[in-house]
Amino acid sequence: MRSAIHRWLALLLAVGLVAYAGACPCPESRNDSGQKCGKNSAYSKAGGDSRPLCYPSNVSDAMIKRYRDEHPKT
Repeated sequence: MRSAIHRWLALLLAVGLVAYAGACPCPESRNDSGQKCGKNSAYSKAGGDSRPLCYPSNVSDAMIKRYRDEHPKT
């Protein structure tokens, strides 16, 4: 069961990053010149409701359940 949770977690993180429209969603992401985004990332900036999911700790059990319920065959 634990590996299933890890798969769902990885999937949610990947989907979140793909859905992000900007160039620097997470601190470890790379900008157009190949530099790490660091404090210039959307994740590192205060405010906003569209903070990207960058780390497993950003994904709640409720998010996993909701995604599983909405995508039963994934």
